[in-house]
Amino acid sequence: MLPLAPQMNSNNELLDDISRFGPQQTSLFTDLKGHQGDIIRETGSLLWLSSIYKVDLSALSYYTDFNTNLQEIAKQIMDNHNSNYKL
Repeated sequence: MLPLAPQMNSNNELLDDISRFGPQQTSLFTDLKGHQGDIIRETGSLLWLSSIYKVDLSALSYYTDFNTNLQEIAKQIMDNHNSNYKL
């Protein structure tokens, strides 16, 4: 779902100790099929809030349990998303 997250993890840009595969709470993916860990699920939820409900993520005070600023990552994804595919 979020190709940015694996790349950021590979580049050590996430502020959390996140592995590529493993437990849902501490991994990008829980298995080789690509089931998402919590960090991707949380970011995806923020994307939905922004894209469907037009929530301003920079003004959203929502605690995600992660040190990484998931609101900022979701905002960057939305800002870089092709405008032809935005609601």
